[in-house]
Amino acid sequence: MPEHSEALPGYEDHTLSSPVLRQEVWGEQTYTFDTKGGTWLWLKLKSRSTRPSDETLPLYYEKDSVQGTVEVDFSKMAGGKGIRVTVHGGIMTVGEEEVPFLDISKDIWDAQTLNGQKPHGKLAFPFSIPLPSEVSVPEKYAPKAPMVQARLPPTFSERASTVYINYRIEVTLRRSALKTKQSVSKQFVYIPLSRAEPPSPLRYLAYQEHTDVLGPEADPEGWKVFAPITVTGTLFGTKQVAVTCRLAIAQPLSFAVGSPVPLHMTLTSVDQHALDLFSQPSSIVIQLIRERFLGAEALREDEKSKRTDLRFQDLSGSNVAWKPSGEGEPVSGKKILIGELLLGKALKPTFTFPRFAIKYSIVLQPFKVPGFVATTSDPLIKERVEIHALNAPGFSPRSDLPPGYEHQEGDSTSSFGFLENGDQRYYTSFHSW
Repeated sequence: MPEHSEALPGYEDHTLSSPVLRQEVWGEQTYTFDTKGGTWLWLKLKSRSTRPSDETLPLYYEKDSVQGTVEVDFSKMAGGKGIRVTVHGGIMTVGEEEVPFLDISKDIWDAQTLNGQKPHGKLAFPFSIPLPSEVSVPEKYAPKAPMVQARLPPTFSERASTVYINYRIEVTLRRSALKTKQSVSKQFVYIPLSRAEPPSPLRYLAYQEHTDVLGPEADPEGWKVFAPITVTGTLFGTKQVAVTCRLAIAQPLSFAVGSPVPLHMTLTSVDQHALDLFSQPSSIVIQLIRERFLGAEALREDEKSKRTDLRFQDLSGSNVAWKPSGEGEPVSGKKILIGELLLGKALKPTFTFPRFAIKYSIVLQPFKVPGFVATTSDPLIKERVEIHALNAPGFSPRSDLPPGYEHQEGDSTSSFGFLENGDQRYYTSFHSW
């Protein structure tokens, strides 16, 4: 178990909420290496942590460079042959050794360049190591397994998790053959910056002009419409009823954290009383389900899994609001609702990496109607969606529901920050890119 599994460091509240991004104000954190003779090495890291302290970790985004300075007091250091800085990334499963996927080293000082002369006093050695967007890793971490290109995964560390993705920077002092190396390392946080796909032209125009998002009939390109589902059961223990539901989710099925997912639902029934009950917002149960895939299951493309012990599921959001649609004239036996599923700002974006993946699905659960007993309790619809760190360029979605149709449950995803320490999460606000 990694050392941070019991007490995780503090993290700033970093929220992926802006459509554009680049925070150019970098903070600096200093870490020391002490011996009986006192402090002789200082590692100064520049990162995007806006409130650097000993309790917070350095933070880097995709395309950043891990940069800083190593300062050495040579009057207190004996026998050094060279100094190397290494950026390391690894994935660890509980009970197993860490499997590295990133190792980039840079020598910042070599005694041979001094022709045998000993340096004096305190010297500083700056460094900058660019982070790659992708790495080449074995598909199955087995002998002779084929190599695949994989996007560098985000830092992942949750309490009770069986998998951890860790990054650290390590400063190593090389010594003579008769003396062991000395090193000091510090973990840092990495966030890849994926973008959601652009919406349909008509939905984009609606957001730009602050008009209502058009439904599936007016904008067929902008919706995935599912086949009708007829829900049957007994109402109040006395009569059999049937209500037909047709759900639509805005497409592309690709959304940014903190944004609303437009929903559209059509309900029909010959029983008006049942229809009225089913069309109540409290009766409709739509959830965002997060699934974590471990080991060989991480790269599976299908929905079926042979190893349930390598597949974990949890609720990541059910913050949904509905209102009656104004489409067309009212029709007896038919109700149309438009709604939104609000994605939490602390969601981890979708990612797939050998041995570990996080994926999301929107699930329509059985209707929760007072006095109604359905003939089945299975989920009615499950559809995979992708969650990204950023919106499409130039696109800023907004809530399409007016005041009075607030989301009902609050942000149920608030406990799912990238790294957690109590109620502290580590995402940061993004500024212009």
